[in-house]
Amino acid sequence: MPSRKKLIVVAVILASSLVAASLAMMYRGETLSAPQMITACGPRISIVEGEEAVEEINKLHWSGDVGVTNAIISKYACGVRLWVSVSKEDAKKLVDMMANTIMIHSSRGVLPLEFLGQRVVGKCIVYLVADANGQIHAFWGKDHIEIWVETATSDLDRALDIVGEIAQYYGCT
Repeated sequence: MPSRKKLIVVAVILASSLVAASLAMMYRGETLSAPQMITACGPRISIVEGEEAVEEINKLHWSGDVGVTNAIISKYACGVRLWVSVSKEDAKKLVDMMANTIMIHSSRGVLPLEFLGQRVVGKCIVYLVADANGQIHAFWGKDHIEIWVETATSDLDRALDIVGEIAQYYGCT
């Protein structure tokens, strides 16, 4: 009969494996979520999830299928739109590549975006761009999650307040 210590070690290993598997599933999209409310903005008023959201995200990219395995798109009362996607790749690397592509193509006039730079928000590097209407968008990656926020404002301080709250929700701070 196995000793009590061996049983405890096996139980701890199994419990750790279950926690790791649960976290992996969460970041792969099984429990993908978005905030119900953004303090500086108001409640969530609509949500698109799963395959429909994945299709919407793929439509935004020139290459079509960008490796997104799950997604959620939320709209809030003040006009903020939040796009969250899960991919098989490291999100930070994908977002860094996207920022580089935006810088190159916007400087050539191919994209209607102006690169505003980057900010460190907690543990995340957040890229900022302005669209043709001057509204600020922010995007970043963490683990396997890519986040894009249309802030619905051209006011940098207000945009950063919104981004800060969303970044906190996704574990940057």
